[in-house]
Amino acid sequence: MLVIRRYVHRLSMLLVVLGLVACGGTPPLPPPTSAPTVASEPTPAAAAPMEPESPTSAAMPESPTSAAVEPMPMELGQRTGLLVNLATDDTWSANMALSLAMNAREQGLEPVVVFLNVRGVYLADQGRMPAQEGNSELNIHQRIEAFIAAGGRVIACPSCSREAGLTQADYIEGVVLGEPGGVIPILSDPSMAVISYPSRPAQ
Repeated sequence: MLVIRRYVHRLSMLLVVLGLVACGGTPPLPPPTSAPTVASEPTPAAAAPMEPESPTSAAMPESPTSAAVEPMPMELGQRTGLLVNLATDDTWSANMALSLAMNAREQGLEPVVVFLNVRGVYLADQGRMPAQEGNSELNIHQRIEAFIAAGGRVIACPSCSREAGLTQADYIEGVVLGEPGGVIPILSDPSMAVISYPSRPAQ
């Protein structure tokens, strides 16, 4: 009896298998395992070109011209007078010196002094024939007289006059024979500008 049951059980199992084959069925297969998806990394965006940082007003030093610069005030009376040192009897130099002195007087400078120094004393010697330079309409004596008439002063060096053998009587009218050291206060006056026409070296 036990043997019969075993055969019946095997037979039933065989029939089940045959039935599945006859129906074209196949034991169900497990679903295919999908390959793991790999998350793609985001593509970095193209970096924008860096613009140069604009300097701020705090980082940039101020331009020296940005601030208003006030002109330095001129001190009135700083240079109100002129001393012309004429140390030559060269008529060209003398003509220029006297022209400068006359222009200074006409522009209001006060005082304007011509100091006849070294050989310059001969220019005012009335015993000498006065020279006339270039296109000037006046000779040297006339130019000296015109300058004195315009308010200028002409002082002859006392030591140089003595060396040249000249006295006050030898000079044309208006020229003053100076005292020893008399020109020092004029030279040391801070309101006086000084220009010199020196003697030319011997040829």
